[in-house]
Amino acid sequence: MRLIAHRGNWAGKQLEFENRPDYILSAVKYGYDAEVDLWLQNDIQYLGHDAPEYSINEMFLINLNKNLWIHAKNIAAIEWLSKTNLHWFWHENDKITMTNKGYIWTYPEVFISNSIINQPSDNSLFWNDKLWKNTDFIGICHDDLNSCKTKFSQ
Repeated sequence: MRLIAHRGNWAGKQLEFENRPDYILSAVKYGYDAEVDLWLQNDIQYLGHDAPEYSINEMFLINLNKNLWIHAKNIAAIEWLSKTNLHWFWHENDKITMTNKGYIWTYPEVFISNSIINQPSDNSLFWNDKLWKNTDFIGICHDDLNSCKTKFSQ
């Protein structure tokens, strides 16, 4: 089961830290993968959800490649990522998308076997034991991976 820290969040949503490089590094240090939002502007890579915020260099992404799920946020980022071996995907409101490595990535509240479940809400069907025991998920992307680990150990 892949546990993916949504924008680096792993112990609860922390808006002020989301996508910050040091925050991403801390999630990986604690043993999690991380979903990051990548922009490319003027040949410079940036992390940030709604806009480019934190300038990074290519080596940051390369060094963490085995732990990153990169969400391309603009066309320039897609064009750049398509020429790399980095693990990335694009989606806006699609119910599902595929990463370039062949993983199914779902939109929130969409549950498909063999997929990465994205951001189930607290009252989601995801937490229903019947759904949980009868569906084979590959992983979950969430802001509170501690609560997810509790669910997985039941």
